[in-house]
Amino acid sequence: MKTKWFVLTITTIAIIGVLCACASGSRKNDTVMTTTAATATTTQTKTENATTAQIQAENAATSSAPVASPVEADASIDISDESEAANSIIVSDTVSDVVSGEVVITFDYEKQSGHASNQFAIWIEDADRNYTKTLYATHYTAKGGYENRPDSISQWVSKSNLASMEKSEVDAITGSTPKQGTQSYTWDLTDAHGDKVPAGKYVFFVEGSLRWKNRVLYTCELEIGGSSTTMPATAEFYYEGSSNQPALSSGSPESNMIGLVTVSYHRE
Repeated sequence: MKTKWFVLTITTIAIIGVLCACASGSRKNDTVMTTTAATATTTQTKTENATTAQIQAENAATSSAPVASPVEADASIDISDESEAANSIIVSDTVSDVVSGEVVITFDYEKQSGHASNQFAIWIEDADRNYTKTLYATHYTAKGGYENRPDSISQWVSKSNLASMEKSEVDAITGSTPKQGTQSYTWDLTDAHGDKVPAGKYVFFVEGSLRWKNRVLYTCELEIGGSSTTMPATAEFYYEGSSNQPALSSGSPESNMIGLVTVSYHRE
């Protein structure tokens, strides 16, 4: 009987030991699982924190860069458009001030015999009668003959300020007396300095010394810059006698030295 009780007791103790060992193992496994889960949670938290920090850094960098607002972008486009429009206006104004084309002056010339004749000059003045340019003057007067013969195309000598002209200027406008027939002289719409003249009214003159103090002056006012046009010049004869020559008349042959003067503006 004692032997059976002993065996039962030993068996009971062994079972209790096994149960304790199992319980202890279960607690260890729970601890390991808890520790693993905590570690995983910590790792996930660190990863999320790192990602959040990176996103914040990128947002900060993006916000610090200058970005044009839609309003500013539109304003930039408007300014560009206004600038182009302004430039277009300036170009348009510039183009409208530039005169294109040429003016051609023609007349019939009858060469006269004898002295103190066959001298003439062609020149232009603006609407205020300021001297603009000489197209031609006969050689004798332009080269100093006016000093010996003050009546020779005297109005041109005064208006052009011939006495103050450089030799090169005189050489550019003078030539020998032409042959009889139709004469033609072209103005390129530049002044005496070679600069283009503005649009407006100009007065064209053809002066001829018929004989000593007797002379003729043709005048024509023409608008430059508009449509092409042709106008006849108006003649004024000045008959005056001198110790060398009595006054001429409209019937004198010298009165036909220069005739039928026309001025034509040809716009390009």
